[in-house]
Amino acid sequence: MSPQNSVDIKTSVYDAIIHLFKYDLGTLVVVENEKLAGIISRKDLLKCSLNGKNMEKIPVSMVMTRMPNIVCCYEDETVLEATKKLIEHEIDSVPVLRRENGALSLVGRFTKTNVMKLFYEELKDKTI
Repeated sequence: MSPQNSVDIKTSVYDAIIHLFKYDLGTLVVVENEKLAGIISRKDLLKCSLNGKNMEKIPVSMVMTRMPNIVCCYEDETVLEATKKLIEHEIDSVPVLRRENGALSLVGRFTKTNVMKLFYEELKDKTI
């Protein structure tokens, strides 16, 4: 799992694009009061930027995918289960959530890069 890297729901599309490139991300998690509110991909941001509107004034909440339509996993799921979600839904990452007292909190993200690192660690000392 990678650390969470999120933007606030009121963040402008322009600032989200800057954040995406600054941290070399494919997907941004959107939070409201530190709770998962949505997710926004490079494709979402590209579509919005091609629209020709003032990106500095459009909040990410206008273009993000909202809960409950977000594919996510929980910290107690196996790597295999989380990887299956990435493959089945053809996505780059999933937010990782923790269940606490009936509430969900965001603890990180699981990405294709995490899968590749695990795959590499398993195979690096073996001859093929």
